[in-house]
Amino acid sequence: IFGYDLNQGVEFARSVVKKLSQIDNLKDLEISQKLAKPELQVQVNREKTSSLGLNVTDVARAIELYFSGDRTVKYREGGEEYDVEVRLRPEDRVNIADLDQVSVLTPARETVRVNNLASIIQTIGPTRIERSEQQRYIKITGQVFNTDPGTVIAKATEILKSIPVPPGFNWEFSGSEKERKGSFLLLLQAAVLGMILVYMVMASQFESLLAPFIIFLSIPFGFMGAIQMLAITGNRISVVSLLGFLILIGIVVNNGIVLISYINILISRGVKMSQALVEAGKNRLRPVLATTITTILGMVPMAMSTGDGSEVWVPIGLSVIGGLIISTIMTLVLMPVLYSLMRRWLVPEELRN
Repeated sequence: IFGYDLNQGVEFARSVVKKLSQIDNLKDLEISQKLAKPELQVQVNREKTSSLGLNVTDVARAIELYFSGDRTVKYREGGEEYDVEVRLRPEDRVNIADLDQVSVLTPARETVRVNNLASIIQTIGPTRIERSEQQRYIKITGQVFNTDPGTVIAKATEILKSIPVPPGFNWEFSGSEKERKGSFLLLLQAAVLGMILVYMVMASQFESLLAPFIIFLSIPFGFMGAIQMLAITGNRISVVSLLGFLILIGIVVNNGIVLISYINILISRGVKMSQALVEAGKNRLRPVLATTITTILGMVPMAMSTGDGSEVWVPIGLSVIGGLIISTIMTLVLMPVLYSLMRRWLVPEELRN
């Protein structure tokens, strides 16, 4: 919670904690800022001080000199240097009344006591003041259990939006949630870059933009299969499972490359397109299934692992398995249809065989 007034900020934080405590999977809510430290506040009367040629800084420096002391003066003797501390005696800075008796020197070389320039109030202050980007903030922390953080964040967001925010205050999520969003953004950028590179490599190999585009369509279907597999097994999309999505970008296009490249070979030999599609499907069915099945079997131990740290790699294995299943079906069924349609739409009739 960002804001300058700590008193108002603590009150707002308490109301937020009271509301957030209604979330079942969120426990151990704590507020980092607590107004639990007794302090004396010197509230300077600016009109009186300015009439005497003083300002708030002059009063503050005088109080600091008498109570905290000053060691700018040095005493040197026999090659040794000693600090000279200018400060009130211990017995003269014990009671609150001692603060009233502090004298401030005016520009007219007159002394005025602090109680004539300011009022001294006993109150409760913060134990510390935390700042981020030159803004004061109060931190509310909690522990998530028996569910994923995303579900709790969604519920917390709804609650926070329903609570009126005091003027001059705003809030945002931090900690693991902030890191999670940053990780998702980085993985999204990596996925986009990976797909661009895969498309560029296929375009250079096929020397065409049509065939790589058709093969490239298997990637979204692979993502759909990964999401379905995670949903069926009760897992959520997380930073770990997104690593499986990145792996899929390079894997799911393999079957499409095997199929489309053979279709192009048959067409270049003068085989009609419809016959080439059927022939390529028959001849490349075994290699496509062999590649897919071996990859899936290689991922099964990872997906079914129950040992220590299995929560890290199980989502990766499930994502790859689900993506391969759906993308393979798409390669064998939809990809020949898409190839036929796009070739009819984009390739002039005189260039077709």
